[in-house]
Amino acid sequence: MARIYDEKSEELYKLLDKAAQSTGATLVIPDLQRPYVWTPNQVTLLVDSLIRGWPFGTLLLWRVQHDEKRNIPSRAFWQVVDRTGDEEGTSLMEQQPPAEYQMVLDGQQRIQSLLLATHGDNWGFRLKDRDWSVEVGTRSWKGGSTTAHWSQGCLCLDLEKFLSGYAEAKQQLNAVEFEKALVWAVTDEQGGRSKTRRSKAYKEPIPYRFIAENSSRLIRFSRLWQLAGINAGLKEKNYHEPIRAMLTQHGVTSSIQDESVAPLAELMTTLRDVKLHKVAFLELSAFDVGISDRETYDDAIVNIFTRLNTAGRTLTREEITFAWLKVGWNAEHTDGESAHHCFKSLQEDLRLKEQTGEEKLEIDEVVAAVSFIWSVAFHSGSLLTSRDLLKGDIIRPMAGDLSSAWTQVRAAIIEVAAGVNERKLERGKHYTSFNALLVLAAARFQVLQRSAGMTLKVTERDHLEKSLEKLLQEFTDRWLICSTWAGRWARASGQILAGYAAQLAKDDEYYEAATSVADLLAVHRDRLETLVRDLEADALSYIDNRMGVDSREQVRQYFTALWLWHRLDVKRWDASRTPLRVGRARSDSLDVDHIVSVKLWEAHKAAKDVLDEGTELEQIINSIGNCVLLQKSFNIAKSARPLAEFMAEVHEFKDGKPLEEWANALSLTATHMNGKTADTATLIQATRERENSIRTELMRFIKGECRRVDS
Repeated sequence: MARIYDEKSEELYKLLDKAAQSTGATLVIPDLQRPYVWTPNQVTLLVDSLIRGWPFGTLLLWRVQHDEKRNIPSRAFWQVVDRTGDEEGTSLMEQQPPAEYQMVLDGQQRIQSLLLATHGDNWGFRLKDRDWSVEVGTRSWKGGSTTAHWSQGCLCLDLEKFLSGYAEAKQQLNAVEFEKALVWAVTDEQGGRSKTRRSKAYKEPIPYRFIAENSSRLIRFSRLWQLAGINAGLKEKNYHEPIRAMLTQHGVTSSIQDESVAPLAELMTTLRDVKLHKVAFLELSAFDVGISDRETYDDAIVNIFTRLNTAGRTLTREEITFAWLKVGWNAEHTDGESAHHCFKSLQEDLRLKEQTGEEKLEIDEVVAAVSFIWSVAFHSGSLLTSRDLLKGDIIRPMAGDLSSAWTQVRAAIIEVAAGVNERKLERGKHYTSFNALLVLAAARFQVLQRSAGMTLKVTERDHLEKSLEKLLQEFTDRWLICSTWAGRWARASGQILAGYAAQLAKDDEYYEAATSVADLLAVHRDRLETLVRDLEADALSYIDNRMGVDSREQVRQYFTALWLWHRLDVKRWDASRTPLRVGRARSDSLDVDHIVSVKLWEAHKAAKDVLDEGTELEQIINSIGNCVLLQKSFNIAKSARPLAEFMAEVHEFKDGKPLEEWANALSLTATHMNGKTADTATLIQATRERENSIRTELMRFIKGECRRVDS
């Protein structure tokens, strides 16, 4: 593809005016951009840097034709950034759409900050008073514990501090610390503060311009910016008269005016030069069929944007998708709650057991789950692609679809996660991929969505809910564990997930045809049975051929297989769930351990004459037949004693628990228990027989012929 960008520059004031034109802004923000996050202090520092002559930095813009913009959700810049609630503020309205737009892909924070500082008497931030006190460094908050009060701050020049700083800098303007001379103040007498009554002792966090001590001291910075103009030929003396007129309007005394005119005139020429400074930017060209095809162009735009916006880290598809959903969300369907609130609430309620304990899901994972459900139920089983992120005709319906079905979407995800936790299945231990949960959640949603459109009696709905829970218990273990054993998520998991989305989408016609709870449950059971049945061949192959390790350090890989095997027989589970302790240990851990320790096997390594041709003793030593999963405070593998001798000293068996009964339940023969005295051939045979028994039982689980007995 040919180069799709040009290197350009434009005066700063022109760029800002393009963004601020209320009759038709031509510089806008694509909604896949993150929100505006800068603070008032950061705005002040940016203005200070520009006055000092420090660089503004380059921008990345994207030229878009008017007829294409409607397919690319975008927003105008804010006039007021409101951080007192869920709303982000007041933005400009487009009234006269131009033929072309420029979208800001990199530089939104800087442009928005300068607009808030320079473009109007009422532009600025609305914050809770407590937040203002933190922002401006108020040492002691005098407003009490209330959070009801807020103030709207506009950037002002504190004339007194400016003159003091100018004198301290020995009349060198670029040495003035403007971050001290620039202050945020309430400049709207009617709407600049919350109407809630304030106590007499209430201390305002930022200055209120409409009191005597502030009215002649605080000058709106936007008025200084406007007064500076763009005439490069004006000298400092040309500003003297306009400055006096402005100071007179502010009620500044004649003596202070005399002191202020010269410094302010120098400030005016500096601001004028800042406005005329040419800002460099890269401009991505509008789509041209003569340069590339549409798909290649869209892929390039998304990748350019995401990489440059995150210092080299590509934004995830979920981050961009979430930005779109926030824009098109229909809060009427979610009790007035925004997409941000709905997703955050779902995230807070979702927990999955992981190796480190119960963990809250990342917001990306929540968005991925919701997006997958939408793909299955509303997008014919097609997952979102990078190109889709620039297509308004796809993104806008997605937000509407999800908000209208949010009750069922939320329930499906939470119920599946709860079911997985109830089965004590941990991510990273028993299953490897979050994608496996997405498939279950989407299948669950299909049932809930169809049942929501049916008129059901209370008893029928109760029967449906309880039956769904039973089906989840019946199939969750096999689906999560076997999909991992079958290698479904090892490679090209995106393609695998897309395949499952397409399969589930085909079920929609069967769900739609269902007219009763029995019909719905029959369709759902058939889907779950198909999912696990399709895993059988690959999962069986793993257990039969690929479940083996070469060294003692790798036996941890047997964890899931042994964890499951211990739970497939009542006596075995009763024996293996007993915590075992030696010494004064108060804690124990669930570990894979050798039955006949590695040190005991060393004595057998010399007896190679009894081994079958091609037998690798290391593989036998570290096979699953020589391993067990115990909740214990000791390590058998580090011992040089037979298991029977070692266990006889363990508290639980010294206290009366029959050791032989325990050993039989775990398929441990006398040969295993007395590994030091058993001959090599017998020990190898016993280990192989136990391994075959374990594998056979695991295969029965894969085929659905046996289930866990621990729940």
